[in-house]
This record gives sequence, C-alpha cells and structure tokens, in this order.
Amino acid sequence: MQIIVRIIFIFALRIIAIQAQGGGGGGGGGGGGGRSGSSQSYVNPCLTFECELAVFVLKIVGVLLAGAAIVWAIRSWIRQRTGGRPPVDNTVFINQNSRQNVNFQNDPFVDGIWSSRYFQYNKWHAPHQLSLSFNRYSYQVSGGGADEIGTYTIDGIFCIRTLRMGLTKIYQARTGDPTENLGHTVTIQLIWDSKHNRFKGKWYTQTNKYRGEDKFELYIEASAPLLEINNHNLQPGLSVV
Repeated sequence: MQIIVRIIFIFALRIIAIQAQGGGGGGGGGGGGGRSGSSQSYVNPCLTFECELAVFVLKIVGVLLAGAAIVWAIRSWIRQRTGGRPPVDNTVFINQNSRQNVNFQNDPFVDGIWSSRYFQYNKWHAPHQLSLSFNRYSYQVSGGGADEIGTYTIDGIFCIRTLRMGLTKIYQARTGDPTENLGHTVTIQLIWDSKHNRFKGKWYTQTNKYRGEDKFELYIEASAPLLEINNHNLQPGLSVV
C-alpha cells in the first residue's frame, strides 16, 4: 500500500512539474507585452486536464496520509496507555476455548521442574528453571524460581478442560539485576501446544518506568516422581540397580 501511494505521488509530481514548466514559458512571453501582463496576480500552472487530475490525486493522497498519521498517533497513544495489560484477567482467560494444537488426551499439568523463556528487547532470554505444583482440588498452581532479573514466586490458576493457565509472577525486591527488578508483578497467560509439547502465550507487565508484553514459553524438564527417584538414587549408602 505504501509503495502504491509513493508511485502515485511521484507520478503526480512529475505531471505537475512538466505542466508548470510549459505554463511558465507562456507567462514569460506574455510578460513582454507590457504592464498588463505583469499585473496579473496569479497564473494557474495547470493548463491541461492531466495536470488538474494530478493535483486532485495529490490532494487525495495528502488527505489519506494525514488520516493515516492521525490513526497511527491514536493507536500509539492507546498502546502507551494500555500496554502491558492483558485483554482479560486470568479467570476469564483460562475458561476460553482452545481449538488449535491441543490434544485433550494428554494432561500437561505435571508437578516438577519446568523451564521458561521469554522474548524481550528483540531477543529470547535463555531458559530458566522453576518449580511448579498443581493442586487439582482448587485448580491453583504455585511455585517459584529465578532468572537474570531476580528471584520470584509464582501463583495462578489452571483449567484442565481448556488446557490453559494464568500465572502471576512476583519478583522479590533487591535480588538479581537492580536496574530491571522493581519488585514488580508479571501476568503470564499460556495455552498448551501439544504439537510442540509446551505451553505458549504472552507475558504482560506495567510499572511506573516500563510497560510491555511479548511471547512466553514454558515446558516440563522433570516431573516430581522422576525427581524423587533421582534423589533416592543419589543418597549415600544406597546402591543403584
């Protein structure tokens, strides 16, 4: 669309330039006829239908560009005011239907060690381990971990019917990177992707200094039963069969 507008704009300018050169020559010849020729206050540079059409097209393009600039400014203002805020809260989110890349025969809500990664500042930040525990009576999830920003706790809710979960990640102040860790809260909304065997979604955060949102992924590293077996095998004095 932008390329087409530019082509029309350049084409119209060239037509006006050509027609203006022709009109200027005629005006110069008339000026030599005496005082009456030089007393004209305005000379229309467009003497042909093509030139008038080009001027009309330029006006239309100008209106369209002005409208696009206004729309862009409004959208930027709205994004600045609402950026970092999820469209719906976690309770509503987990009850929405999931229809793509979902295998409802596979239960992904497993207690254990998980790995997460998030996209920010135009790059993925390396996977970080965290522990998660799922309560199937209250449908609540809890846990915690640490990344380059700092140490954090996790609490949230999940839904087996839709294979979604909404998490609240709370950073502990005065841990990790003091320039990034404001003791702030991050909302994470995820949908199970059985094709890639992981949860995918977005993170959202709003602080006095920063508003942002982007991609987030979460996948299981080791389930709780496997961890118990490994810990048992590593105990001193016990033989490993």
